[in-house]
Amino acid sequence: MLPQLFEQPYKEKGELNRIQHKVDGLLQQSAKVRGTTAMFLVAFRLEFHILHPALISLLNFLETLPNQESALAEYRSHLGLFINALNEHGLTKPELKLLGETIDRLWKDNSNLAVMSNADSLTGIYNRRGMFDALLPLIYLAQRKKLPRLEAGA
Repeated sequence: MLPQLFEQPYKEKGELNRIQHKVDGLLQQSAKVRGTTAMFLVAFRLEFHILHPALISLLNFLETLPNQESALAEYRSHLGLFINALNEHGLTKPELKLLGETIDRLWKDNSNLAVMSNADSLTGIYNRRGMFDALLPLIYLAQRKKLPRLEAGA
């Protein structure tokens, strides 16, 4: 009983499968990489794929679930450490500093897009999708607990 997170779920699923294939290849490649700069480039490619808007939407959705550790906060912390490491090594290799700035921008832009997909940008009030995303879990909870229905005008 999950809310519809994506306009075209089958398209997103195909995209996520392609990302998984690329990530698997990068993980295999990382075992063969030697050198700090080369390893940072592989790590950058991994982060680039992880920052796909669909994955950020999933992280934002997980935030709405009760009694769950914050995957969004955990990833935000991980990304901060990664960007700091890129910046530290960027003192000798400016390309690494640029990669850190790029990842930071992607994270911020994709996070903002995920929020904007559920709320009006002017007022901040939920749009249709945001309202359904907020209400559906409550409706399903009421159904599971067999709470009485409220009648219109009651």
